[in-house]
Amino acid sequence: AIGAPRDNAGGTNAGRVYMHFGSVNPDTIPDLILTGQIRSGRFGTSISGGYDVNRDGGMDILVGAPGDCKAFLFLGGDSLDTIPDLTLHDGNGDYYGLAVALLGDVNGDTFGDILVGDYRHTGSILHGGGCFLYFGGNPPDPNVDITWEGDEQNRQLGISVAALGDLNGDGLNDIGLGASMTNKIHIHFGSQNIGQPPDIVLQGNDWFGCWIAGQCDINNDGYDDLMVGADGDNYGTPYGPGYAYLFLGGNPMNTVPDTILVGEAEGDMFGSCVSFCGDINGDQYREFCIGAPGHDSRGLNAGRVYIYNTLYTRIADSFVKTNQEPIFNIIPGTIVNARHQIAIDCLGLENSNGQLKIIDVMGRTVFSENIRHQPSVIFLPNLPAGVYSIILQNQSNNKKQNFILIR
Repeated sequence: AIGAPRDNAGGTNAGRVYMHFGSVNPDTIPDLILTGQIRSGRFGTSISGGYDVNRDGGMDILVGAPGDCKAFLFLGGDSLDTIPDLTLHDGNGDYYGLAVALLGDVNGDTFGDILVGDYRHTGSILHGGGCFLYFGGNPPDPNVDITWEGDEQNRQLGISVAALGDLNGDGLNDIGLGASMTNKIHIHFGSQNIGQPPDIVLQGNDWFGCWIAGQCDINNDGYDDLMVGADGDNYGTPYGPGYAYLFLGGNPMNTVPDTILVGEAEGDMFGSCVSFCGDINGDQYREFCIGAPGHDSRGLNAGRVYIYNTLYTRIADSFVKTNQEPIFNIIPGTIVNARHQIAIDCLGLENSNGQLKIIDVMGRTVFSENIRHQPSVIFLPNLPAGVYSIILQNQSNNKKQNFILIR
């Protein structure tokens, strides 16, 4: 399914969704076209599918129309047509349907479920945002079963929502709710008593949570994993390069990112969208891709998409032993803008702590902390521009690398 939210067939910016059925010989001709009926409804802004909400054996599709503050469910199977089978809406929202997700079974009743975000929802807090969970059934109904609301004004809870698969291995599907204004993602593990508060809160910077991807076990350990985009938005200041964070599932699940990837240049908006792709090239390893719509190599804001093969991308490595020289990378690079944090992605600290120091040209220690082998994010102290050295030491060796701090 492909969305075209500015299509004018049903009215100016009413929107459209083009559906292409799978086949041995796919072609460019859509098999079914769904058309929005409200001017400026932007039907097709968000789309989700792949789950059976009414358990009839057909996969269903959910389409968001935030300009109309609605989401539309089309039940799959032989009865699939252009008329929505269920219409959902939020009477206290502005952008209900900007983010939608069809879910696996989150509450143990064997039906797929529905999740809709409205980052401008007003409940007890003006524009605190909200996320709305609807349990599936036969037939499904439009009544909200669980509502999560932001507890701060303009928190933007619901800017993104996602089906995460099974992060903790309990057999039920988990969900993620993004609140990028506060750089947080709320994770709720599936349960018969799913509700408040979140089971885990992940936190970052630079619009962390603008995009969430899940439902993929990227390291084949039996737990689904989670990827989060942070596109570099700094609330009015120029965009940073953008980041993507990979969190590996587990029981318990660690809230420290296992891998941090960064955009190539300031303003790239790397991490604006992230996705797991399955095994694209047939090498038995799953790939993931990250969008950078602000990348300029082929023209101003022409954009770029990066596809990563996990066979060659280091994820939670332990190939360097603690009695060998540690290896580390400075992210985003050896020339650092002072308004950004540094991420240190290191090897050689497995099962032990390492010490990281930042030294100025006079040999003075201006920053020091203990870190482990996971990527660590360092918020730079108030340092003047100049040349500095990062020294990373494990049990018996150390490694030094210089970087330039600019303002």
